[in-house]
Amino acid sequence: MFSMYEGSHHTDASNKRVLHWSFLGFGFSENFESQFLQVLASGSGSGSGSEVEFAHDVMTACYYTDEYTYGMRGVVEHELLAIHQLETAWEMAQDLMDGEFEGLEVYAWSFGVAAAMKTLSYFKRTGYLDGIQVRLTAVAGSPFLVDDKLGIPSKVFARTLRKFSRQMLSTFADNMLEGATASPDLVDRMRQLYREYYSTIDDACIDGLQLELKLFPEIKLDLEDEDMVKIDRLVIADHDVIFPKANLEAFAEFYKANYNPDLQVDHLNDSHLPLTFIHEMLDLSKAKE
Repeated sequence: MFSMYEGSHHTDASNKRVLHWSFLGFGFSENFESQFLQVLASGSGSGSGSEVEFAHDVMTACYYTDEYTYGMRGVVEHELLAIHQLETAWEMAQDLMDGEFEGLEVYAWSFGVAAAMKTLSYFKRTGYLDGIQVRLTAVAGSPFLVDDKLGIPSKVFARTLRKFSRQMLSTFADNMLEGATASPDLVDRMRQLYREYYSTIDDACIDGLQLELKLFPEIKLDLEDEDMVKIDRLVIADHDVIFPKANLEAFAEFYKANYNPDLQVDHLNDSHLPLTFIHEMLDLSKAKE
């Protein structure tokens, strides 16, 4: 699912038109994104019924699984970001930016790292990115979704999949916010949002998220592909219990040695869901009542 938001500024400091595009992580159902943004933007305020404002033109992406019918027997298959989804996303970007932009500033968090790299590689392969400067920042994630050395440890993933349920989703924020350094009020409100939202959504949405989770081990990106857009910056959350610090440090060394020796690596004294950083990456201005 892709969304677009018109910001209050349409150019950057150098007067260039730059589209900010944020790829969010697992657990964002179709209607959860708007509530997440309201809580994030309003800080310790109520956020109820508020309108989220963005400083610049922004697109967001989440809930990446597509469903299609395969073969004569009508078997339902699922994949990460089908071509028709990607084409729709590019049309939305063109519409938001009136068909003209010189830069693409991409932030990808957690599961969103793999989704962003697949999206951008498709755009590059089709020529959509010709003449556009792209900068990709990976936050608390890597393209190796389930990997004992470079991604989510297989035991952590297996336990999550085995225990997947409405109740697990309701408390998912507890793991993501372990070691969080944002204000206690904001952290508590985010935990409350997860509990309330996922205890009330319908079963079809829960099933859709479980299908998305099951795709994780199957997602294998070809980093050798000449059209694969490179990661420019990696942000590691030091208290991350999902993509552990040690695994992302190992990924950084691997990626520098093989793909981008100039990779910038930064550390955050924060949890897997670094609320303050994600507020900045989404280019949020405030929540207006």
